[in-house]
Amino acid sequence: MGRLYSELLEQSNKIKANFFVPGHKMGRAVTALGDGFPFLIDLTELDGADNLRCPTGILKDAQERAAAVFGAKQTFFLLNGSTVGLEAAILGATKRGDKILIDRRAHCSIISAVILGGLEPIFIEPRFDAEREIYTGVFPESVEDALRENPDAVGAVLTSPSYFGVCSPVSEIAAILHGLDKFLIVDEAHGAHFKFSEKLPKTALECGADVSVMSAHKTLPCPTQCSLLHISKTSRIDGERVFDRLKLLQTTSPSYALMAALDNSVSEISDGRLEKLLDKTALIPKRLSGGVTLLGNDDLTRPVFDVSNLNRTGTDAAEELQNRFGIYTETADNRYIVCVSSIGNTDEEFELLIRGLNSLERREGSREKNEPLPPVNLAMPPQAAYDKDVEKIPAENAVGRVCGEIVSVCPPGAAILIPGQIIGRYASKRLAGQRIKVLK
Repeated sequence: MGRLYSELLEQSNKIKANFFVPGHKMGRAVTALGDGFPFLIDLTELDGADNLRCPTGILKDAQERAAAVFGAKQTFFLLNGSTVGLEAAILGATKRGDKILIDRRAHCSIISAVILGGLEPIFIEPRFDAEREIYTGVFPESVEDALRENPDAVGAVLTSPSYFGVCSPVSEIAAILHGLDKFLIVDEAHGAHFKFSEKLPKTALECGADVSVMSAHKTLPCPTQCSLLHISKTSRIDGERVFDRLKLLQTTSPSYALMAALDNSVSEISDGRLEKLLDKTALIPKRLSGGVTLLGNDDLTRPVFDVSNLNRTGTDAAEELQNRFGIYTETADNRYIVCVSSIGNTDEEFELLIRGLNSLERREGSREKNEPLPPVNLAMPPQAAYDKDVEKIPAENAVGRVCGEIVSVCPPGAAILIPGQIIGRYASKRLAGQRIKVLK
């Protein structure tokens, strides 16, 4: 047995309650696992096994099944996560030098696409609720303002839902863009399960997006790296052009085991267990008896717990839940603990989560508040900056310098700094203790 396998097994044995991605919850959500999985079906492009780069058989059929479920004109299986899908979609929708509107919370993969495509990004600031210390989404007025100032922008890339389960008004934003014959791509990484219950928000495609990209592995019962790229039936973006870019970026050795699991995941989540999960999560607010409260969001499967009444940080509280109870959460920050539940979570895990949260005690002292991302002030286009020579220096010494890399923390993956950005005091303070690449 290899050392890495042994160490990962040791880590998994510590987990008593799993509230993080992937959505298969260490295999419990998957009923279609046979003896020898995944090795019996870890094949290559044999006759009859089809080829993902030019599918004509079973893989073509599988992608068409997914398209039918999600209401798409075309659906592509992604084996490099949503990262490769967002990159392919953006590159397929644009030409070098194009100006594009981007949600400031954009995942680092979207910035990668800007660099690869030589694009000019125009960042739209989402609203930040200072009282609740979270972004509440991009609003139509902000998109209209950006388009008035940048009428030559070819389209927009929006993140919805957010990492905290908050959706933007995609329908209204799509209508604005389409009225000007511009496209909308939605990073819907955390919303692959929305299609399967009326208690959840409508999908981006249902709201009018031209393209949406979903991380199936986050909320559906399939392994890490499994994602989906959907082209809408009325898309202004050429699906074949996107597919050409996808072939440039995605592995030429896709895992058949992953593709089979991705295909299975749609039927697994359609078997009624999602409604049972939603019934469980609906009871959470009534069962919280301590100082912990629930952040109101749009995704009932993603409970976000506010520990500010206990005068604690989410990071500190999540560490206690892990050490005392074996409860592993998705992430935590200065105020919140983010949990991701799926059809693989058991009644026992929810019981343990509630017990752990209700056991948290108030602490003395103060905590730092969550703050919005630093504003983007570009000295040069991201691609130009990315190609220049750099040096690595302490963040504290970087004020006024030009960033030469994408700086982000995953999760959630939003870019704190991008190449070409002038580093301000706020960003420098936020990254204190780290070394970052700046242009020489």
